[in-house]
Amino acid sequence: MLKENPKKLQYTHQYRDKNVWAAWYFLNALDIHTTIKGLKYSCIYESNLTLPRVPHRNHLIVHKTLLLSTVFRSDSRIRDMPGSPTVETWSDSDISLLNLMIGLAVINNHKLTNEAKNNPNTCPKR
Repeated sequence: MLKENPKKLQYTHQYRDKNVWAAWYFLNALDIHTTIKGLKYSCIYESNLTLPRVPHRNHLIVHKTLLLSTVFRSDSRIRDMPGSPTVETWSDSDISLLNLMIGLAVINNHKLTNEAKNNPNTCPKR
């Protein structure tokens, strides 16, 4: 008979589509990269209200790392609450929606950076 280890974390993600999750990590890294590239120009500012207008690269990385880890931590906290259902709270479709939003941010970052790059007189580098 199998017995569960009570000290072991009872929750694990069930990856149905590893490509969705791989894209999530890739898009978050690409978001950091395109943000850093864009912030090199004086007319481009960070629009995330939880960050400074021109955050340092390390600040962006720490912010994104905390955000990414929250996805997994929130699942385990919800799972450990008394009376909570034993369901996965971040499904592949949830992550796909986040991928779409992050992907749109990456496209916007790239578009703004290219506009700034093509107009060095109105938007010089910092």
